Amino acid sequence: MDQDLRVFRDKESGIQEVTLELGLLFDKEETKEFAKRLDLFRRSTESDNSTADVCHQIEKGCLVYETENLRPILRKEDRTPILFLLGNPASHSVKQRMFFSYERNKKEHRFWRVLNHTKVFPFEENIADLTQRNNRRKEILLRVDYDPPFQINLEVFYSMPSPATGDWSGVAGLKRLFGAKAFEKISVCEKKRIEDFIQEHLHPDGLVVAFQKDAYSQLKLDENPVYNLKQAIAGNLRNRCQCDQSIALYCLAPTRLMGANSRILNELRTKHEYGSTVKQTFQRLHGK
Repeated sequence: MDQDLRVFRDKESGIQEVTLELGLLFDKEETKEFAKRLDLFRRSTESDNSTADVCHQIEKGCLVYETENLRPILRKEDRTPILFLLGNPASHSVKQRMFFSYERNKKEHRFWRVLNHTKVFPFEENIADLTQRNNRRKEILLRVDYDPPFQINLEVFYSMPSPATGDWSGVAGLKRLFGAKAFEKISVCEKKRIEDFIQEHLHPDGLVVAFQKDAYSQLKLDENPVYNLKQAIAGNLRNRCQCDQSIALYCLAPTRLMGANSRILNELRTKHEYGSTVKQTFQRLHGK
């Protein structure tokens, strides 16, 4: 179903172009109504045109949009692969070609500030220029040129971007845009895409950290613990991936509450530092 509904094409480092065939989601009348909603959706960030720039108009029955992911070029065996799984991309970040490219007034995003503070991803370079800072951060992540214990992957559960604020923002904005029936079909395809990535890149010793309700609920193994915002903030949502029970699944607070995640991220780093040290010692003693 994934191949029939959408086609992904690598466009540049960390950016893919997605072609979604609307005829597999809607009949003719539904497509007309969707087109009206899409027009409002695309005009929702008129200040910088970011949504219109990364979500194109319907052509030949297809919607074409850009999405983002960030996967290291090579796997380092002394690191624990970790997937930070977000809900969907923010339009302005896709336009800037980097996850969490900035917050309001072009400030450093709290996501990166917390990862730096917890030493999960230390980034001490003082680069004032926004584009240069984003490019440098992407380069370091792709080359895994930062301290252990993790090898960080960044993915979105829903590939289509939406505005960061307003009536069309986030995953809720996508649900409003597509409608419940079509959105469910999209969810099935997105789940398969992410599960394929988990099995290929995280097995057998990796872990997934989700920051959004749908991303966690779609991947978790069983009914308990079910998603609850208070429990996510407390760091109590811990499970296993349905597609591969060797992979741990955590659900933390949404990124707008990123500061609440510091304690759990510190715990994860401390827990996996020991394993990283053991791997490095083994490789050194055996000449690897």
